[in-house]
Parts: sequence; C-alpha cells; structure tokens
Amino acid sequence: MLQAPPPNFQAIQNEDILGVTVILLSCSYLDEKFIQIGYYVNNEYSEPFEPENYPNPVDISKVFRNILADQPRVTRFPINWSVNEIPATESNFEEVEDNRGNGGYVFAEDEPDIMNEDSMDVDQMKRELIQ
Repeated sequence: MLQAPPPNFQAIQNEDILGVTVILLSCSYLDEKFIQIGYYVNNEYSEPFEPENYPNPVDISKVFRNILADQPRVTRFPINWSVNEIPATESNFEEVEDNRGNGGYVFAEDEPDIMNEDSMDVDQMKRELIQ
C-alpha cells in the first residue's frame, strides 16, 4: 500500500480545486521510467452550487474525492534493465521488442497522455504477465 499526504490545497488556485484531475504514479529503475499508472479523480463539493456561483473560497472540509481506482491507465516504457547497456533514448526505441520477443510497443514520450495506445487496464496487464 502506498500512502501520500494530500496536495497542499492552499497552493492550488481556488477555481482549480473542484473538478476532474489525475493521480500519476511513475516507477523508475536507474533513472529511467518503466511504468506509469494514472487514476482519474473527481474532486466534488458536498453542497450543490451553480457554476456562476463557484464557492469562493472553497471550503476544503466539504470537498471529497471520487477516485476511479478500478479503472487505472497503465503505460509501459521500454528501458535498459542492465547498467552495461546503452542508455534508452527516443531514437533507440522507435520500434522495440520486450525481453520475451513479443515486439510491438512504440517508445512513449517523456510526458505521455495517460490514454495513449500503450495503455492497458489492470486485467490486460495481469493477462500479459501470465503469458
């Protein structure tokens, strides 16, 4: 289980506290990101309000998070797992094969959209790990 403190709401502009955002968890090995998991989050207000009467300031005690924990977006990145190999770069990984010879994933940008073509849900990831 991973735990982290909530964001400092005082550092967030009032009009950006409510609504849809994302939690991104990135894992790296030897300073290379190999997986990123994203979860959509909807920060909702416990009291109804009209969009033109947005709460100002937002009462944080009335905000609750709805995390779509059952629908994560998983993006895998090809990396070098050995210290002795050439560092991974975008030009090295236009087309790559994984260590089982199953080829086909394309290098992901440093800041990918969490909904890109390499994304998969947890069930897809489990099936692929079993193979």
